[in-house]
Amino acid sequence: MTAKREAHTSDYMNWAKTRSRARYNLATSGLDNLELSELDVKLDDLALTGTAGYGYAPLIEAIAKKLRV
Repeated sequence: MTAKREAHTSDYMNWAKTRSRARYNLATSGLDNLELSELDVKLDDLALTGTAGYGYAPLIEAIAKKLRV
């Protein structure tokens, strides 16, 4: 499988990641970037999709219950 990877940039995301003074910065995870080769996993070990197309089902259900929807 070969795919051409394109880098997309966003002036806002660059600002949010490097200059934001927000108390809780949701633009960054605080984790360093790693190459797949640096991890002890194979591509087949990574699940990128699941049965719930909109996220982790237990979390969605808990949020819906809290918001009564």
